[in-house]
Amino acid sequence: MSVKRGLAKGQQPNRFTQAFKKMKEVCPMHIQAYATCVIQTEAAESMTKNACSKEFAMVKECFRQVRGFR
Repeated sequence: MSVKRGLAKGQQPNRFTQAFKKMKEVCPMHIQAYATCVIQTEAAESMTKNACSKEFAMVKECFRQVRGFR
């Protein structure tokens, strides 16, 4: 059984929720590249601390740009 979660009538999403939605719209390729790296690295049983650091850095930079930290 799945539970649908949403906002109550009249409730506004908080800033993080709005920012995360925007990040998913603006950065899907970066998110996908990072997720693919993690999945492939885990499947190969070769996960290490910095295994996907390049991909993570790209996601982080895109998120920072969306949030206006650059």
